[in-house]
Amino acid sequence: MLADDHRIFRYGVKKILEREMAFEVVGEASSVNEALEKCKTLNPDLIILDIGFPKECGLKLAQQISSQLKTKILALTSFEDDKYVVEMLRAGSSGYLVKSSSPAELIRAINTIHSGHSYFSQNLSKTIFENAKKEKILHNKMGDFSVTSRELEVLKYISDEMTNKEIAQQLFISPRTVETHKRNLMQKLKVKNVVGLAKFYFHLTHNLEVKI
Repeated sequence: MLADDHRIFRYGVKKILEREMAFEVVGEASSVNEALEKCKTLNPDLIILDIGFPKECGLKLAQQISSQLKTKILALTSFEDDKYVVEMLRAGSSGYLVKSSSPAELIRAINTIHSGHSYFSQNLSKTIFENAKKEKILHNKMGDFSVTSRELEVLKYISDEMTNKEIAQQLFISPRTVETHKRNLMQKLKVKNVVGLAKFYFHLTHNLEVKI
């Protein structure tokens, strides 16, 4: 099934898939709500969806599908920022392709996901694994502070001098939730304010002794 608000794009992808004897496009949708309802009715093996819809977000759709249905998810989008890759993975996506990918890579991605594995655009894979490795190292350096992955993300954005609203937009959460993460971080790291959090992250990433 295809979910994208651009009809001409859906048409192009459908034509690519129709060349393959093993594939059948059972439905199309141009909005998040339409896609979810059609998924429930048609029960496709795989949905290929975009992240950006007018006034809506494909991340929400991915979360709903992964929590309610057995349909696997492949994101096919113009967003190349690795933050979207991470968020789609958290939402339950099995793969992530950018729209500049070739038809051959699209077919390869579908077959890989159908066989039970994950697939990412070749030009994104290196970034994903480098970031995952960095996050693992940072977690190890945190020792006994018990900081969660989300809190570590918030800590990073705090060090970049971003506001609650800006952090919320990056992580697809509310500013109030960001503020809660900040309070939890200050309590766990035993610092008094946001400046203390930024200093903590600086020392953490520069391999220096963390001073509380």
